[in-house]
Amino acid sequence: MTFTRIENNLKKYFGYENFRPLQQEVITSVLEGKDVFFLAPTGGGKSLCFQLPALLLEGKVSFVISPLVALIEDQVNKLTALNIRAYSILSCQGKKHKERIFSLLEQSHKERLPSLIYLTPECVSTNRFQKLLKSLYRNKEIGLFAVDEAHCISCWGHDFRPKYRRLEILKQLCCDIPILALTATATKMVVDDIITCLGMKQCIQFRQSFNRPNIFYQVIHESQLSMNVMDDLKCFVSSFGNSSGIIYARQREVTEYLCQKLIASGIKAGVYHAGKKACEKQKTLKDWLSNDLSVICCTVAFGMGIDKPDVRFVIHFNLPKSLENFYQESGRAGRDGFPSCSRLYYSSSDFFSLQEMSRGKEYMPSTYLDKCSRGIEALYEFCNQPICRRKQLVKYFGETFSGICDSCDICFSKFCTMSPNSSVMNNLPKETEASLGDPVSDNRLASTFCTAFQLLAEEGRAKPKYREDNIRAIGIVDHGNHHETNTCHKRKISDDSMVRDEKQRRQTKMSKTQNINQKTLLRWFSETM
Repeated sequence: MTFTRIENNLKKYFGYENFRPLQQEVITSVLEGKDVFFLAPTGGGKSLCFQLPALLLEGKVSFVISPLVALIEDQVNKLTALNIRAYSILSCQGKKHKERIFSLLEQSHKERLPSLIYLTPECVSTNRFQKLLKSLYRNKEIGLFAVDEAHCISCWGHDFRPKYRRLEILKQLCCDIPILALTATATKMVVDDIITCLGMKQCIQFRQSFNRPNIFYQVIHESQLSMNVMDDLKCFVSSFGNSSGIIYARQREVTEYLCQKLIASGIKAGVYHAGKKACEKQKTLKDWLSNDLSVICCTVAFGMGIDKPDVRFVIHFNLPKSLENFYQESGRAGRDGFPSCSRLYYSSSDFFSLQEMSRGKEYMPSTYLDKCSRGIEALYEFCNQPICRRKQLVKYFGETFSGICDSCDICFSKFCTMSPNSSVMNNLPKETEASLGDPVSDNRLASTFCTAFQLLAEEGRAKPKYREDNIRAIGIVDHGNHHETNTCHKRKISDDSMVRDEKQRRQTKMSKTQNINQKTLLRWFSETM
């Protein structure tokens, strides 16, 4: 298939002039009938990599397996709006609807096949669906299988779902149909496990960098704050005005509490967790997506597959379960490529809580418990080591970051010596410049981000910070370039180490970041945009 035809259909169906990095290579490989693993951050354009091939494989149906009903419904609705024939088979649907879809597929000799069928892994396990697959396969009417959120397959992943392991049946029933596995978060160990489980042969791996250059990472221990955490959080969120944000908390009660406090401060906030009724969650999500709500206070029940590119900040009110969870959740900020913030609050007691939670699951397989332990240790190192946050994050996923980090709290102090001779600094209104001379604390960092971005946008210089040099493709043979890096897991978390770290922290109450002024931050923006 010629590239011209692929590009023409990209514009015809989706309205895009060009591909994002690696999309073209992934799509071409799938159309050539090869098994492909695509690892790309949130917002990297993974969905297009199975949607476009499905349209080009005329007369064939392609199946997309996804773990979340909300995600499936969202994608089907968007494709339908583009006049693309896409349907779903879900357990929550009525019998009449499912019967209509099965009938459409079973009578393919009479009816034109739809391009895409979305379904959950539970549906793949049913006898009727497997019988349908055999029939379609015999008639050469299957285009491809796309396994979205593929990290759910691996017991080493951060969101393991046992029913995903049953997807091995796809290759057993349809041995030469290409599989495209996609995820935003996976270590080398997880990738290998996914490929083995799915039976992918001579699998080509394409990987975008784990580095998200447009996200500023901040980690704050509660003892470093000059005010209580809730007041600091309100001040931080308020500085963003009506911009969209997400606040994660482990417990439902905490999300409710946070929402009440934000509303009392005049911030338009909503709550989303598994304890809410479906209609309440749908309304909250709809209001947030339409910007009627600015902030969602939620548990991990919220986020996977949510398509909102302009999230300006993600806050973790307490520790996530692992560094993988942190990466995926914080990565929901800045999908449009514009400057965004990730802030993590924590206390030493959070680590004890996480350890107790994992000890309470002794009935789970040893591999799962080992994974939990490693995840907590990596998270502890990430929060407590005076090492670039960005470097630690990408290293955990087996990637080396050799560049200069210009946007994390550890590395930021070097920008204090930046030359003030930027066009933005020289052209600031006098009243604005006069207000930027005083030191600011961490809770005013966000407002500076917004101010800087606004000034650069007015000057026509604000652009998404996607960097193609961070992106690379890896071929069939991939020996050791992405070896598993476990050096950050070598030291077990002990009570003594926590006490020692706590003492050191109290001796340095004010961090370097808290002495940064807004003028310096504007210089940083003018240099990096």
